[in-house]
Amino acid sequence: MTADLKKLANKLAQETAPDKQVKILQEIMTELLHKYAIKIKDNFVAYPIHAEAYYYHKNNFPDSSVHQNELQQNNFGKLYFHRARKSKTKEAKFKDLHTSSKIGVDICLSDSDDFFLGILIKDAWINNEDKPVGGQAKLVQRIIGRDKDERLNSIDKKMSHKEKDYLRELENRDLLITSADEKRKITSVSFKKRDNVSGAYKEELLKAILG
Repeated sequence: MTADLKKLANKLAQETAPDKQVKILQEIMTELLHKYAIKIKDNFVAYPIHAEAYYYHKNNFPDSSVHQNELQQNNFGKLYFHRARKSKTKEAKFKDLHTSSKIGVDICLSDSDDFFLGILIKDAWINNEDKPVGGQAKLVQRIIGRDKDERLNSIDKKMSHKEKDYLRELENRDLLITSADEKRKITSVSFKKRDNVSGAYKEELLKAILG
């Protein structure tokens, strides 16, 4: 049931105190890491274990690190693959797979035009593999079907038209599910500062790590 996440997201949008908003964002990430997964297809389910919250509310939480892409707003349960130069439109070009500014994927948890809310998935277990996928760009590599041991060179980091079309297709689907059998363990969640973030909210503990 995704209703619990929706309730938390709407509670967040009603809150005005920054410290309380951070606490609610931590609650949202804890719920996501413990109880939810992203089902790309029947044989590809990703169970997040490391995430970062990106929330923008014009009046209450104007976090400048949020892309404010239209896919992060009123798009609950769907994916947003990062675009180049923080573009606000879904038609913009995707980031490269492996550059200093890496592509990543958010699960959108906003069901309103009043705020943007994307949870960036940094690491995840895929199915019942022996090791989790570490790194946001590597996770996208796996989603588009690149071999899990592939190392990108200067040519490979460019996605094909077919791969880009596939990402756009995925963005149109509802992919957030409640989790069942998995290797992810129900353990404590720790919170830290997000990576490479500037602005007024850079010190907030909006990175969540399971275990």
